[in-house]
Amino acid sequence: MAQQRVKIIARDHTPQFGFGAIKIYPDECLGTGAYGAVCKAMCDELPCAAKLLHSVLFQFNDPGMPAMMRRFQQECELMGRIRHPCIVQYLGTVQDPESRRPILLMELMDESLTKFLERSTGPLAYHLQVNLSYDVALALAYLHSNGVVHRDLSSNNVLITAGSRAKVTDFGMLK
Repeated sequence: MAQQRVKIIARDHTPQFGFGAIKIYPDECLGTGAYGAVCKAMCDELPCAAKLLHSVLFQFNDPGMPAMMRRFQQECELMGRIRHPCIVQYLGTVQDPESRRPILLMELMDESLTKFLERSTGPLAYHLQVNLSYDVALALAYLHSNGVVHRDLSSNNVLITAGSRAKVTDFGMLK
């Protein structure tokens, strides 16, 4: 059996919780996007997800880097302020001591709505359609009532838990 890679990061900055060691499992990728990848992680004994910015973004003196870092910081700040049962829970941020890249830590969910729909055989049961739609609507209503527009809502940015509830995530394009 191959040994699993683990990156251990000592506590840096987790304002909501006082985590000790944070373990990131880069080989257990949950999804990727334009700016980064989300991997499984452990904050002490709590399974969670870690959003890591792609290393290639840091290899060249890209003039767009400051704007991208501001957007990532804005996403972390917003997630730290909002609390809603239909929005993925923010846990904190840490900085990779080697690469100096920031890492966003958040609640671990089961799968994306995209994967959930791909796995289903036939149309979803009516009660699931209602539950998932209602959860997304509640999350958007909460965001809009707080002056936030998501701007990137898709089935990839809706995560499913317990096979029947939805939570909105990925606030990298918010306004």
